[in-house]
Amino acid sequence: MYIPRFADDDALRKRLTGKRVLVAGADGFLGANCAYALHAMGAEVGLVTRQERPRAEIPAKVHRGDLLDRAFAERIVEGYEVVYDFLGFPRVLPSTPEPSEDIDDEFRPHTNLFLACGSAKSNPLMIHTSTRLVYGTPRYLPVDEDHPALASSIYGVHKLAIENYLRVFRQSMALRSVIVRLSSPFGPNNNASREAFGILNLFMSLALSGEPITVYGEGDQERDYIFVDDAMHAYLWAAVTKECENETLNLGGEEGVSIARAAETVARLAGGEVRHVPWPKEAKSVETGSFVSDLSKCRSLLPLRPQLSFEEGIRSTLSHITGRDPSSFSNDRVGRA
Repeated sequence: MYIPRFADDDALRKRLTGKRVLVAGADGFLGANCAYALHAMGAEVGLVTRQERPRAEIPAKVHRGDLLDRAFAERIVEGYEVVYDFLGFPRVLPSTPEPSEDIDDEFRPHTNLFLACGSAKSNPLMIHTSTRLVYGTPRYLPVDEDHPALASSIYGVHKLAIENYLRVFRQSMALRSVIVRLSSPFGPNNNASREAFGILNLFMSLALSGEPITVYGEGDQERDYIFVDDAMHAYLWAAVTKECENETLNLGGEEGVSIARAAETVARLAGGEVRHVPWPKEAKSVETGSFVSDLSKCRSLLPLRPQLSFEEGIRSTLSHITGRDPSSFSNDRVGRA
């Protein structure tokens, strides 16, 4: 069973032990990691899944069904104190040509969950996962929560619309909520395939499969990659910190790392080749340039620890995937084409 690196945070454990927490989107990368973290902290966990078996292998109450069904949402939410919303999949490119195909998948499960939480007698706190992509192309770095939200992809527009639905329900139903605008998470418990969550997880999957890592152009645009344990530490503290209610928080890494450097680091540690190719037109059209989150607000509200370094996070992830010791990923084995 996966144990997060903050499992020794006794202050957090004290606040979460026995708390009834529901994880929607438990089959995904973020939901599975949240479930493992909650279990490690002593929470009573419920998992919403459409699969025969949830990805997170923990003792939990399993709610099997589809949140497109409003009645199902209302039935499962009652009795929980906190509900995490990790629904959806980050598909920036596929969502662009045919936006109508995304509308049901992106909107109704969330709005059904929001309405269910707002009407539940247990009055759960909703913690909703949004994305850095609601900001579009940054006007300045690092990006704080007051930066204009000018999403430039259909996926980003949908995520911003979902945020706005949540704000409406917050006002009309006294729904308690926190919005987390997450940037570039990576780490263990990911789907090791081309459907990997996030570009860094994809790079590691390609390298371990013996496939080249493809970088568009020079790859000089930066991302603030955050190791998933550090992201979940913030998510869990947000659930037990009163000052976070009805706030929007940026959550990302502590430094900007270029995509080229990320690819070369993965190739150096895992073995592999980095190939630079011209930008495809559809990818270039939704590229937002460098993005680094301003974490000032998050740090001011939550008692967070220093994050795992970028390279140590990659070593830890590779170790989890392969079963090898993290120190074994250290040889200079990168190629470039």
